[in-house]
Amino acid sequence: LKDTIALIKLGLLFRRQRFDIIHTHSAKAGIIGRLAARLFSPSSKVIHTVHGLPFHPYQNCLARFLYVMAERLVLPCTDAFIAVGEVMAGKSIRAGIGTKRDYTVIYSGFDLRPYLDAETIGAETRRKLGVSENERLLGMIGRLFPLKGHLYLLRVFARIVRNYPDVKLLLVGDGILRGEFERFVKQNGLVGRVLFAGLVPPQEIVRYAAAMDIGCHTSLREGLPRAVAQIMAAGKPVVAFDVDGAGEIVVDGETGFLVPPEDEATLEKRICTLLDDSELARRMGKSAQSRVMLKFSRETMVAEIEKLYLNILAR
Repeated sequence: LKDTIALIKLGLLFRRQRFDIIHTHSAKAGIIGRLAARLFSPSSKVIHTVHGLPFHPYQNCLARFLYVMAERLVLPCTDAFIAVGEVMAGKSIRAGIGTKRDYTVIYSGFDLRPYLDAETIGAETRRKLGVSENERLLGMIGRLFPLKGHLYLLRVFARIVRNYPDVKLLLVGDGILRGEFERFVKQNGLVGRVLFAGLVPPQEIVRYAAAMDIGCHTSLREGLPRAVAQIMAAGKPVVAFDVDGAGEIVVDGETGFLVPPEDEATLEKRICTLLDDSELARRMGKSAQSRVMLKFSRETMVAEIEKLYLNILAR
């Protein structure tokens, strides 16, 4: 009932305002928005951005089937798609949601200016966290949520600290699994070695990314992981599970390492490689920052979206 009301309210808004372009985002909101646009404002051009697919292998088969069918249903209501990564576009096409010519890949840009002073603000944040200059800090940014895969990293970290007493782990984010992770930390004698930053305002993420020596990303499902790009923008190498768009940010062996999903042994090995070779970590971090500055600027994203808008209006 709420969805029907939302569809009607959106439709009436679209009819009243007569927008030239209606640009939708998200899963259910994107479906409702596109239906409303086509039913109530058929002359409007409709663009939908795919940030992360609503269907994935970790959900039950029925939910996956229904989301795919819903996306196919509103396909005729969509004039163009923006995908935040090549992988997102490819998976959508293979699911029967449009063809290659329907998709434009535009990476999610963000304000990179604060990251230019990463070294200074990183040192300040480390002092506040109680991390000394002689300690190394691993870090991950993400909701404390099952598919983010924090337990893989926590189990690996519990083994790493046996041989690297100067290493700590920073988890930036909050969520339903925080209590479980705090119990894991206590049970494994990691109190004081694992730091929980909690929920951090978006504008403060740069401070925590800059404080890290090595970034980690063990999520099992992603669109284009902005958290990885943020850590790289701060000049840090990243070891990430090779899922979805992670491989479009991390260049394996150049800006960090890509690891098969759920492979804790390789994850541990790659992190230790960077811990053992500070020069390699520094070199990868520099390459990582250069790559993000080139591909993920907010200005580039806006220019590419504007170009698509103009092309759509010209049809």
